[in-house]
Amino acid sequence: SIRYGLGAIKGVGSGATTKIIEERNQNGPFKDFIDFISRCFDKSVNKKTVEGLIKSGAFDKLESNRFKLLSNLNKVISYVEEINENKSDDLFKDLEDKSLELLNSFVYENVEDGTIKDKLALEKQALGYYFSGNIYDEFMVIVNKLNLEPLSKYMLESEYIQKSLCSKPRDRIKTTICGVVNLISSSSFKGVAEKNYKIELIDNLGSVKFFLTESEFNKYIDIIKEDELIFADVEMSYNEYKNEVKFTIKNIYKMDDFLISNVTELTLDIDSKFDIDIFESMLGEDGVPVAIVYYNEYSKCILKLGDKFKFKLNFYNLSLLNKILGKDKWKIK
Repeated sequence: SIRYGLGAIKGVGSGATTKIIEERNQNGPFKDFIDFISRCFDKSVNKKTVEGLIKSGAFDKLESNRFKLLSNLNKVISYVEEINENKSDDLFKDLEDKSLELLNSFVYENVEDGTIKDKLALEKQALGYYFSGNIYDEFMVIVNKLNLEPLSKYMLESEYIQKSLCSKPRDRIKTTICGVVNLISSSSFKGVAEKNYKIELIDNLGSVKFFLTESEFNKYIDIIKEDELIFADVEMSYNEYKNEVKFTIKNIYKMDDFLISNVTELTLDIDSKFDIDIFESMLGEDGVPVAIVYYNEYSKCILKLGDKFKFKLNFYNLSLLNKILGKDKWKIK
C-alpha cells in the first residue's frame, strides 16, 4: 500500500497534522468519524481541513462513503460542539459516560455513495491528481466494446506512430480517439487576438495533447470539461521540427452522442433468472434494436424485440446493464 503524507493534502497545514498525530499518540486510534471530530476539531483542524481529509480518502477505513461524510459534516460539527458545551456545564461536568453515549448515538442522513469517477474527482480537488485509481476505469468496459485503440498507440514512442508517421512525415492518418480530459490550459501570444487552448486526454495506458484556437474551444465548451470522457475525430501528422504528433481536431463528442451515432444494435445473453422488470425501464421507441440470446436448461433461442422496445442508448443505461449482467453478457455493434 502507498501512504500519503497528510501535509500534502490541500487545506491541511502543519498545525493540523501535528494536532492529529499528537491526539492519536496520546489517546489511541480514532474509533470513527464522530470520535475524530470530538477529539480534534479546533482552530487548526477546522471545517476546511476536515473536508480535505474526507475528499482525499483519509477516513475511508472509518467510513468508505465520502459523500455521506461531506453531506453530514455541518450536522456532525454542530452535534459535537453542543455535547462539548454541555460537558462544560456543572450539570454534565462528571458525566463523561453520558457524553460518550450521546456521541455514539448520532444518526447520519443517508447519502448515496459516489461512483469511481466521483471519488477520484474529489481526490483531484484535495491532492491535485487522482490517487487511488484512474478515472478512465469508470468508462473502460463500455469504451472497450466500441473497439477504439488506447491512447498509447498514438504516442510518439509507439511502434505504430514510428512506422506510420515518423518515417512518412507528409502522411496524414484519420482516426477517432477517446479519453478523459485531465488538463485544460490556455495561453496568449503577442499580436494574436485569440487564446490558444491545450487539452490533455488520458486513459488507463497513455495520454495525448491537442490544441484548439479560442473559437474552436468555444464551439465545444459544453463538452470539454475536466474529468469528463470525450471522443474526437482527428487527423494525425508528424511535426519534424518539434518532434511530436500533431492532432488536428475535426469533431468532438460527448459519450452519449458518440454512442447514438455509432451503435446500431445491442445484444444480450440472458437466462431464465434474469429480472426483465429491471430491464424494462431502459426500453422505449427511441433507441437501438435489441437482440436477446435466451437460454434455459432445455433450449436456446434468439429473440428480436419490436420497435416499441428499443434500448435507450446512454452511458447510464449501459453502466447499469453492465452492473446487472457483467461485461461478458452483452455487446454492441
